Amino acid sequence: MGSDEDPCGRGHSREHDLVFSATEALLPAKLGAAYVGPFIGCLDDPSENGMDLVRDSLTIDRNYEDPTEVLVASVRHPVHVLKAAQLGAGIATMPYAAMEKFPAHPLTDLGPSRFLNDWEKVPKKGRARVILSARHRSPTVTDRPLYAKYLELTREALQRVRPAAPRRSFLAGAADDYLAMAKAYLTDAEHFAEKGDLERALAAASYAHAWLDAGVRLGILDGGNDDVRFTLFR
Repeated sequence: MGSDEDPCGRGHSREHDLVFSATEALLPAKLGAAYVGPFIGCLDDPSENGMDLVRDSLTIDRNYEDPTEVLVASVRHPVHVLKAAQLGAGIATMPYAAMEKFPAHPLTDLGPSRFLNDWEKVPKKGRARVILSARHRSPTVTDRPLYAKYLELTREALQRVRPAAPRRSFLAGAADDYLAMAKAYLTDAEHFAEKGDLERALAAASYAHAWLDAGVRLGILDGGNDDVRFTLFR
């Protein structure tokens, strides 16, 4: 059992390391150790389950309300950390190589290339031209026919919808809000288009249509049986 000065000024902080059984964790906890360190990777090597020791150590501490914290040691991979976190352990030691694997997933790595491959399969005719900014790497829509198509679709949707709820009901007020938001975004779209900012114009038109579509799907607005301009629930 090692000892070092507690930086919080509470005297001495003791850690009991190289713990391989729950009984090894019990005694230091009753003696007031600040930490017990189960070595889970070393237990996994001979085909034991190191996380069982973490679970037992945490259960003992909670049963007696001991202030001892379980320091999960000998972590080998991200799954060890995930399981420890699910059990409620607050501290773990691990090699940097294991930490580097946290944000890594083979499907995430394959995603960009798959998206690009799918994009190449889209027919070139009528496809929006996309310019990648060298500085921000963000796409900028420059295809006016694409914007005009969505703007007309949104205008048609706005003409077709009506409030679905009784006039003096709470949902009637919600319908008014949905319509007001759609009209406001549509006005923004026209304003951006006049200034030549087609990217924001297309975004605003899409938001306008989204308000209308959501209202129809929820039953706040009535779009008839139009399943071309709206995504009906049934």
